[in-house]
Amino acid sequence: MRSRFICFFVDKKGGAVVKCIDISKELIEIAKKEAPAAEFIIGDAESLPFKNSEFDIVIAPHVLHYLHSWDEARKGIYAVLKKGGVFFPTLTPLPKSASEKSGFLKNLES
Repeated sequence: MRSRFICFFVDKKGGAVVKCIDISKELIEIAKKEAPAAEFIIGDAESLPFKNSEFDIVIAPHVLHYLHSWDEARKGIYAVLKKGGVFFPTLTPLPKSASEKSGFLKNLES
C-alpha cells in the first residue's frame, strides 16, 4: 500500500472519501497511522469487495504486476468505476512477463 497516494486525496480540503484495499494486514496497519481519515479493508484486488459504480477514480499504485489474473482485476476495476470514471495504474517496475500481459494495458478502455 502506498500511503503517500492516500494522503494526497485525504488531506485535501473538502477531500474525497478514500477507500483502500490491501491483502496485507501489516501494510494496512501502517497506512492507517499515516492516513487515519481513510477507510481500509483487507482484501484481494482480484475480487474487489465494493459495489458496482461506486468510485469516480480507482488508483492502483505498484500492484498490478503482483496479480495472478489481470483480466479479473480489470473486470473488477471497471465494474466499481462510475461511468466516465478514471483508472490510474502505475506499473513500475514491470515484470519480465509484462510483454505477455500487455493486453491488459491495451484493453483498459474496453
